[in-house]
Amino acid sequence: MLEKRQNYWPDSVDTKLKMLKKGDHISVLWIDAAQTSNVMTRPILGNHQVETRRQTQGTFYGMQAGQAYHDLFLLIARNFIDDERMTVDSIPICLVKEIDVFNKREMTTIHRRRTTIRYADGSVKRIGFR
Repeated sequence: MLEKRQNYWPDSVDTKLKMLKKGDHISVLWIDAAQTSNVMTRPILGNHQVETRRQTQGTFYGMQAGQAYHDLFLLIARNFIDDERMTVDSIPICLVKEIDVFNKREMTTIHRRRTTIRYADGSVKRIGFR
C-alpha cells in the first residue's frame, strides 16, 4: 500500500511505517491545524498560532485509507475497554513527523530516584542505588 503512493512524509517515518507490526507500542509526533483568537495583525505570526504539535502514544493498530480522498491514516489503539472495544486515534500520515517504537523492556523499566538520607546519629540510608 505504501509503495503505490507518493510520499508526503519524511523518509524516517516511511522506514518506521514499513517496520511496524500490529501491537507495537509507539509514540507519534505529528502536527495539527491551529485556531487562535485575538491575534494581533503582523506580517509574521508566532509558530504557536500556525501549527499545533501533538504527541500520541498507544498501540499500533494498522493503516487504512479514507473513503473520500483515499489518504492514508495511522490507527493507534488506546484505552482498551475490554477484548472487543477500545479507543482509536486516526492520524493522517502526511501530518506525521516522527514515530518512536518501544520494545517490551523499555516499557517496563522503572526509573527510580536516588536519595540519600542522613540521620542525626551519623547513619546513612541510600534509596535507589544498586
